[in-house]
Amino acid sequence: DRLRGHLDYYYASAWHPEGYRFATGNQDRSYRVWDAQNAGHPLFVLKGNIGVTNAIRFSSDGKFMAMAEYVDYVHIYNVEREFEFQQEIDFFGKTS
Repeated sequence: DRLRGHLDYYYASAWHPEGYRFATGNQDRSYRVWDAQNAGHPLFVLKGNIGVTNAIRFSSDGKFMAMAEYVDYVHIYNVEREFEFQQEIDFFGKTS
């Protein structure tokens, strides 16, 4: 299947440790989580604040996912709770 939903270029992606889901980050300020067996539509659509996502990582146990925007924001999501809970870390400057 073709990934549909993002409106601009992809800059980051990561596989969940169990291998059945993956996440993408885009210049359109959105993050999407996909089912690898049915990637036609995203499972979850999450929003950023400023712009380009430059990094996505799942924790080794798969319970959390972190996404870093190019500047100022890092988002940490609770994967086990279906991304319902998140923590946003706001600081001044580029993330690396």
